[in-house]
Amino acid sequence: MELSKTLNQLVADLLNEQEALRDNDEKLILNVWCKQMNLTKEMMLDMKFEFFVKKFVSRELYDMESISRARRKLQETIPMLRGKTWETRHKKEQAIREHFREVA
Repeated sequence: MELSKTLNQLVADLLNEQEALRDNDEKLILNVWCKQMNLTKEMMLDMKFEFFVKKFVSRELYDMESISRARRKLQETIPMLRGKTWETRHKKEQAIREHFREVA
């Protein structure tokens, strides 16, 4: 449970600090991993791939899906952390749901 609280706080902090991460899970994931390994973005680029693979395979880094899930939950509950595409995606989702209700 503590791990989850830590991940949620880390994701919330990053979404608050960098608006560009709100609509891009790939960038968000990389930023979370940089924070976990105490690396700057420049250090991440210079890092040996073998080092990253060892961390990733040994599950020392947060799971990509967990990071995405944390972002989705935070954006659902805290409107300030939503990206530019959040509202558009949710309108499309509702239209698709309504379509399938009509078809079913």
